[in-house]
Amino acid sequence: MNANEALIERVHRIGTRINGHPERVDAVLDELIGLLESERDAEVLAATVWALGMAWNERASLASAALAGHPDPRVRLAVARTVSCDIDSADAVAIVVEVLIGLSVDVDENVRDWAVFGLGTMLEVDSDRVREALWARIDDVGTDVADEALVGLARRRDVRCSPVVADRLGRWEVGALVFEAAELLGDPRLLDALRPWMSRLPDDDSVRRAWLACAGRSA
Repeated sequence: MNANEALIERVHRIGTRINGHPERVDAVLDELIGLLESERDAEVLAATVWALGMAWNERASLASAALAGHPDPRVRLAVARTVSCDIDSADAVAIVVEVLIGLSVDVDENVRDWAVFGLGTMLEVDSDRVREALWARIDDVGTDVADEALVGLARRRDVRCSPVVADRLGRWEVGALVFEAAELLGDPRLLDALRPWMSRLPDDDSVRRAWLACAGRSA
């Protein structure tokens, strides 16, 4: 095992140890943040960002945010997956929103996917800027990216996306995220598009929840 492999293994152990144990975070936070500043290896940096995400700590998230522009997609993906973990202050939220908006247009589809999920679902921020960023991904070539954008808009009750949801429901293959968006919107105009799915998949929970929400009934 070389030095980088040993360091990655140590970082993973730290991340596993602090996950769900906030009382252990303070003892290792300076070490992990220090690695972000001293290391150059992309795999080490990605592992360190992952471990910082396990801290569920605002300082850890903001430290990771500084690597959002790293040239290696593995590092940017780690940032997209973890940067929205447990941020509370208005200043931190503003920073993370900008980081995720930037990553939402990344050349790497996985990075875009996690960035849009973080922006649309992990964060509760509702602003014109956030909605514009989600709308910009509504026709993304990555199906999950586009569907995550729909869910983010539906969470914000942006009914302008109802026709998009209806269009997706009319396709032969529909991901669970589209039914989630329909459920969040609760728009009765989607009932016609949902009806075939109720016939085709009567026992599917996601289909049923979407139908009931749009019909104005509780499960």
